[in-house]
Amino acid sequence: MAPHLPSDAVCGVLLCNLSAAEVATLNAFEDPVYERRLVPVWLTDIPSSSAVEALAYVQANDEGPMLIRDWSLGEFESSPLYPEYLERCREFRSNYVAEK
Repeated sequence: MAPHLPSDAVCGVLLCNLSAAEVATLNAFEDPVYERRLVPVWLTDIPSSSAVEALAYVQANDEGPMLIRDWSLGEFESSPLYPEYLERCREFRSNYVAEK
């Protein structure tokens, strides 16, 4: 997601009350192309909710890799990239835990 465009929105999961260790794991996982920023979030499971601020990993600038605007989780899960991504996640977690 490119944060500078007000029309950009994504569906996701809001994780609350993460421990310092969990936040450190997420920070270590995310690519340097991304940075943590406060963004407005609307909770769809609470009718008429107002925005709350949450930290999200967003593309730091336009010089990173081109991101797909119409990204779809379903399409990603059915693509050949998905098993490769899951394997990279497993390798990261295994290596990260081993370093601790």
